[in-house]
Amino acid sequence: MIPSIARIAVLVGLALPALAQSGTLNTYAGLNTVQYKVKSTATPDPTIAVGLKQYCEHVNSGYQCWDKTTNLPVKFLGNTNAKLDSQPWTQNANNSGNTANCGTSYSPNSQLLHDSVYNVWILEKRISSTLNSHNYLCVAITNVEDFTQAARPAFQWFGYEYDLDLVIPQNTLGHFLYPDYPQAGLWQSSTSTIPPYTAATDQALWISYDLLDSDNHNIIQAPLLCAVDIAGLRASMASPWTNRSRTPACVVAHPRTQYIQRRSYAPAHNTDSAPPLAADGEMFTYMIEPPQDNVSYLTDPNHTEGVEQWTINWSAPQPAPSQLAGWDLPSTQLGGDQLGCFNRANYYNTACVPQPSTGGTRVVIDPVADRVQPPFQYTSNGGTTSSWITSHTIQISPNPVSLSRTEVILRKLQRNAGGAVQIAVEYPLTDPLDAGNWAFLATAVQDKAGNLQGIFGVSGPGASEHPGMQSFFVPAATQSLGTYGYVISPATAGDAKGTDAANYRWGDWYSATVDPSDGCTVWTVGEYLPSNRTTTPYWYTQIAKLPPVSGCGTAK
Repeated sequence: MIPSIARIAVLVGLALPALAQSGTLNTYAGLNTVQYKVKSTATPDPTIAVGLKQYCEHVNSGYQCWDKTTNLPVKFLGNTNAKLDSQPWTQNANNSGNTANCGTSYSPNSQLLHDSVYNVWILEKRISSTLNSHNYLCVAITNVEDFTQAARPAFQWFGYEYDLDLVIPQNTLGHFLYPDYPQAGLWQSSTSTIPPYTAATDQALWISYDLLDSDNHNIIQAPLLCAVDIAGLRASMASPWTNRSRTPACVVAHPRTQYIQRRSYAPAHNTDSAPPLAADGEMFTYMIEPPQDNVSYLTDPNHTEGVEQWTINWSAPQPAPSQLAGWDLPSTQLGGDQLGCFNRANYYNTACVPQPSTGGTRVVIDPVADRVQPPFQYTSNGGTTSSWITSHTIQISPNPVSLSRTEVILRKLQRNAGGAVQIAVEYPLTDPLDAGNWAFLATAVQDKAGNLQGIFGVSGPGASEHPGMQSFFVPAATQSLGTYGYVISPATAGDAKGTDAANYRWGDWYSATVDPSDGCTVWTVGEYLPSNRTTTPYWYTQIAKLPPVSGCGTAK
């Protein structure tokens, strides 16, 4: 437990001493729109998922898996090519015509997860069906973990779909709100303590959406929180296919009044290889905004980020998500946070991170500072205590009209003696190799020894400072910031020059996860450009394997 009022061990703005590199950074080329036949959208949202034998990346409409030993693409479903993410709902007879909509359409906001408790892979996405224009929640699950397994039972996907328009509200014009920015988290609670684990009644895949009003400047009207009966889906893998899961349960939480103070919910995702502690329950975190009054530009000092505990009971006659508790977290900035690039005169325009061509093209990067960056990682620290990892971007020097450099705020949350979730420690992250760079889009996780690792985006206004990716680690023993070096160097990368007409955007998130094989190695993926982007939208991604922090291998 942590003290009842968890003050910050490292204050925002304090320079952390950079440690020497403590291991070897390995990087691998990820998916891109030049080599791989995946949709050439201007907004790549990559996720990384790691199993015992393979690691996989999903971007927009496709995914690819590689062998962890050879780093070569693995052959599954007939070849080693990248796979379209429509195939789990169309590529075999498992679904018996029950998922006609999820295989028809493309959505950039999809995520591939590895369930390290039950050792299966899960793919979730939100699509607008070309058959009836409805929005669908799409979930697919594998029957085995090894993509290459040919012996019975051979590797297969089993797909499921649910019509979200049954629960999405309409605006005053009678149009459905748009379920944007889905985020997923696994909560694998169990009634048993040793494998094979028996699912508890609240076990679920939780997915959150921002409900946007397309007739009103895409203002977020509310979050939509959905629980998927993941234990039921695991029990549905039979031939012929029989769905034994309960219908997903969704709720519109905290509808907007004058403005939505709570913004962009993210569900906790358990990365451990064991079920979470029974007392914890599924958590969601979200950002709290300044008032939309054209005057305020700082959050309330006592309310800058929120955490809520939710639950579901699948044994109930009509299962429905319900909130059990909630806590608001304070800011460590005097007067409150100014979300990165937030300007009181242009409330929803938060794009300001510079690139070399910014002066001529006005193309800048959105730090997505009004959202907590995924994952919202949960770990039970080997069954001893619970903690959650969050990160978001703030402006270093708050100002109501001008925009200053941004830095990443990395937080570890824990329960205090009274059971409330509070900030245990907070770290400001700026580029330790270039103090003039802006920091944004951080993704971080905690290993089994309590060390933090991840990557974040960096960019600067100079001609040689392109958008790149910086690695970092924070050892639990010293709480001092270290780096393995750039994943992608700003000095050699390119930028989005000359792309105004293409409506270019950087991705909305990077991704990180802990390797279940050792609980110490951390895998990450993010977007970059190898050269100046002057043609039709294209993107590249880079996977980074961050080595174990010294001493992690001996931790229990």
